[in-house]
Amino acid sequence: GVEGAALVPGVEVVIQGLVKLPDFNGLTGVVQALDADTGRYDVLLDGPAGQCGWKWVKVKGENCRLKMPPPPQNAPTLSMD
Repeated sequence: GVEGAALVPGVEVVIQGLVKLPDFNGLTGVVQALDADTGRYDVLLDGPAGQCGWKWVKVKGENCRLKMPPPPQNAPTLSMD
């Protein structure tokens, strides 16, 4: 999961670890808001998901991971001697 400080509105996340709604795992969306009462984040999915075509999901921080670009592959350095 992600520390709360990183989950600010506008951050793109990938849903993970949902047991009750496994259809949503692996989907990407954008954090819209934190529901302070429940401690869950409102995430607007990139597209409709599941059989119901839901576009919103409310998840805990532990069920989000930041959608970061993969680290660049370090190209082997060629010695020129």
